[in-house]
Amino acid sequence: MILSESESLLNTDPDSALLVLNSIAYPEKLSEKEYNRYILLKIQAEYKSYQDITSDSVILSVRDYYLEKKDNPNLALASYYCGCYYKECGDGENAMRYFLEADKYAGKGDDNNLRGLILSAIGVILLDQFDSEGAIRYFRESAALDRLTGNLNNAAVSYMQIGDCFQYLEQPDSALHYYMKCLHLVDEGNLCHEQSNIRQNLGILYARKGDLAKANQLLREALEHAPNQDDQIKIYLSLLDLYVENHQIDSVNFYMNHLLQKKDSIKDIYVKANGNYIPLYTIPTFSNQFT
Repeated sequence: MILSESESLLNTDPDSALLVLNSIAYPEKLSEKEYNRYILLKIQAEYKSYQDITSDSVILSVRDYYLEKKDNPNLALASYYCGCYYKECGDGENAMRYFLEADKYAGKGDDNNLRGLILSAIGVILLDQFDSEGAIRYFRESAALDRLTGNLNNAAVSYMQIGDCFQYLEQPDSALHYYMKCLHLVDEGNLCHEQSNIRQNLGILYARKGDLAKANQLLREALEHAPNQDDQIKIYLSLLDLYVENHQIDSVNFYMNHLLQKKDSIKDIYVKANGNYIPLYTIPTFSNQFT
């Protein structure tokens, strides 16, 4: 009953799903079947809640359990989270191995939601390996499956990632095409966080194209949609780059002072790392500002 309750909450409220799972005092006393289901649900809830899963190596034995049982649907899911575990541990080679295995078993069923996640994850690994063209193929497949299942949020993210790949390939027109596809989706679905991210990426693209007025407009729109302070600070950094590039000293000083005041309250470690360079700003660094 508790496991079913947590499973029903996974997609809509993973934090609550995790609370339900943590209410089980002695999970090791569950039956073997229920224990493996418990571990699989727990790592899903943690990952969806953006928690650290690098200590969850037990997912590897869960994958072995479902392999032995020839339970393809759960094997596909467990293999996917084995890939996520290794990805978070910084082991791209093993992450890719398990993502490919997950895709093999997911392909034997009709879970297009899971296949969309798997293909997107493979694309991310390829992008980390600087294989932008390979990543594009997987992101396109992922977006197509997400559109098929009505998962607009994931489809939008895939379009944005394709745009990023074309940016790395120095093909701005193709990047703009996919960024605009993403923009239409996120505005249609009113997806706040993605509305901010895509406008920031578009702003950076227009800045690189030399259209500073359009870049300024999009970055300010991104700021309006930013859901938290760390996201706002990333946009402030992009605006600071823009004003440095445009030699608008008053605006540079305004955002420099604003960022210095906010620097100590930054939570995101990557944003904090960028924030540490604020006092050293002398030249623009657009290439470091992708989300």
